[in-house]
Amino acid sequence: MKKILVPVDFSDMTTDVLIYAIRMAKEDEASIVVLHVASPNPIYSGAETEPPLIQTYMVEELTREQGELDAIVAHIKSQGIEARSILLQGPIIDTIMDEATEIKADMIIMGKESHGLLYRTLLGTTSEGVIRRTHVPVLIIPEK
Repeated sequence: MKKILVPVDFSDMTTDVLIYAIRMAKEDEASIVVLHVASPNPIYSGAETEPPLIQTYMVEELTREQGELDAIVAHIKSQGIEARSILLQGPIIDTIMDEATEIKADMIIMGKESHGLLYRTLLGTTSEGVIRRTHVPVLIIPEK
């Protein structure tokens, strides 16, 4: 069975990306793996542990994000498509690429970010980084 990796950031683009991913999965009888790369824990110089407030916030945020992933997977499964989710922390592009390799993705479907010119010039975009590093087809869904 083919596998489609769908990195999501829970932005307004997520719905559009999922519409295309579901359509492609139905046409190709593929399964969908929804990936969210969460922000890594902040690093505190000189501190042996994170402040308790930050720890609590990070746990709550990861719990919320997992709930959103669970809802997305439930929706995909209701369409008759095999699906699962993965929630990881780390550098976004590296994590997407590592997971694409890990699951042996046949395709990546993701949204195009809408950053300003300065941001794109200095840092590039996630979708550009994935396209440069992958050897599997990537479908980029533009913002409407």
